[in-house]
Amino acid sequence: MPATASPRTPGSRLSVDRVAQRAEVNKTGVCWHWPTKEALVAAAMDGLRTDFADTGTLRGDLHAVAALLSRPEGTALARAAISAEAVGDIAALAAQQISEQASPVLAIAERARARGEWREDADPQQVIFTLVGAIMHRVLLEHSDPTGP
Repeated sequence: MPATASPRTPGSRLSVDRVAQRAEVNKTGVCWHWPTKEALVAAAMDGLRTDFADTGTLRGDLHAVAALLSRPEGTALARAAISAEAVGDIAALAAQQISEQASPVLAIAERARARGEWREDADPQQVIFTLVGAIMHRVLLEHSDPTGP
């Protein structure tokens, strides 16, 4: 939906005026479609839902996760979920969105297991969440390309 609603700093610094300006629409149009900041952010986050298409390799699938998190709206989602500055409802929406993405991310491990790329004794949740945490570290803290060296 409104890709322009992905704030660099979530919550209190989100401005409907800036969203309208960036989208090159009138503020009243934004308010008509999304009467609250929470509704606006929820619509923007809804556009981030993905099933992480099978690329054919574990490495390719993890690159797809990294690509999502390194997009401005993916980064904004992660920042909103962990930011002390995020308004309560917006932070809760972000955390819910991330939680809903857990199953599609874990499906990456199941596909890798089926292709023989995954050790049977490796816990998918522990490994995948550790890798996603490393990707988030690269994107959010180092401001680096998560697929780089």
